[in-house]
Amino acid sequence: DAKPPSHGHITSLAVLRTHRKRGIATALMRRSQVEMHEVFGAEYVSLHVRKSNRAAFHLYNETLRYEISDIERGYYADGEDA
Repeated sequence: DAKPPSHGHITSLAVLRTHRKRGIATALMRRSQVEMHEVFGAEYVSLHVRKSNRAAFHLYNETLRYEISDIERGYYADGEDA
């Protein structure tokens, strides 16, 4: 039996509002990806993002080139999709 590919998952990432636009989130994500691959053999990284979080969508989709693989309807407690 073939095992599914090993992957990492980002649970939470936050940068103080006063420290945004300095590349901190990008650096944290890139380093996390490298470490997950080198330490755990992760072939990809997954995460959830609020549909309304435009800054996060830009970071993950435009800057880091993550792809949307699925939409989880009502993922958040307030009913918003991820």
